[in-house]
Amino acid sequence: MKRLLALLCSSLMCLTLVSAAPKVRVNEDRADEYKATFALYASSESAGVSNRFICTAEAISKVKGGYELLSAGHCTPANADELPSDLTFEVSDRIGGELHPVQLVKAVMKEPIDYSIFYFPTDKKYPVLKLGNEQDSAIGDEVIVANCTEGVVKQAAKGEKVSGGISSDPEITTMFEIQIMAGPGASGSAVVDAKSGKVIGILTLGLTGELVLIEPISVVEDEIQGLEVSATTAAHPEIKGSPTDLDLWRTMQAEEWQKGHNPSHPNHPGHPSNPGGGHSGKHAVHPSHTGRGNHLGLHESDVKQIGNHYCVPWYGYWFFVHDGHPWPYWFFGCDVYLVQDVNGNWFAIDYCNPDLTVQIDFVE
Repeated sequence: MKRLLALLCSSLMCLTLVSAAPKVRVNEDRADEYKATFALYASSESAGVSNRFICTAEAISKVKGGYELLSAGHCTPANADELPSDLTFEVSDRIGGELHPVQLVKAVMKEPIDYSIFYFPTDKKYPVLKLGNEQDSAIGDEVIVANCTEGVVKQAAKGEKVSGGISSDPEITTMFEIQIMAGPGASGSAVVDAKSGKVIGILTLGLTGELVLIEPISVVEDEIQGLEVSATTAAHPEIKGSPTDLDLWRTMQAEEWQKGHNPSHPNHPGHPSNPGGGHSGKHAVHPSHTGRGNHLGLHESDVKQIGNHYCVPWYGYWFFVHDGHPWPYWFFGCDVYLVQDVNGNWFAIDYCNPDLTVQIDFVE
């Protein structure tokens, strides 16, 4: 899977995607896609988090007592490497609106499969999105993706299908790409073929620029065929997860959720950095100076000795290699960018080859 890591980006890659997606006028032809889409919120007693936005979900079926909702598996405890096991969920049909409990029925995050199914008990009436087949759409066809990027606003973004299967890696040959503006929180969004009005996939991963990787709806449909969605099945949800190298978009998703990066909702205050966490545990660099979209070329002449450390500058901060190790051979050969993981550890990543990383700390 290392070749796939080189294809994708860093865990902060999705910061390079513009969160304010171009909007499609929601007329009668497009109203169902918009109205059937929900902002998904999560809570965790163990993490001390309550009703915080995490992903996007959509209604795909009317069931007894409510609706069946579809989202991404990596927004659930199936993403065991990044999210707590005691997550509970709520949805709202608008950002900042009333929250309604939903129950997880099934979640899978085992490449290339990444989806989740929720039971939404409600008396309210919502449209449902019909499932189609990605094979009925062609490269160049227009797609509509209603999503809740960043938890800022629900939006209907217009894009284009730009590839068939990813033939360069046998483990994801079924997946395809679309070009669209999206960012953290768009995971789980339905990709709707503009001609048929049917779902042809769900958004699961960001690549680079405006490219996102889509899980074909036929894969999900095969998985959920015959699945009963009710309060009874939700009482014992089926959760399947496994370690994966395809965690780059997902890691950022979980990191933002853990930090509480959600300025739009009054019930979702941001959490400050952990005081006394040591050099690597503090959020030294502003997010606008991190991620793959914010890379710099550094040179050996930039190195400055500060105390016992050999440091390089980064937007007013000085970084050195963790545990006093020397700078690696590749560090000054190509541009680099910085990311921070969910534990507050900083890493420098080679822009030309994201497989090359080094843990770093900064001088206070």
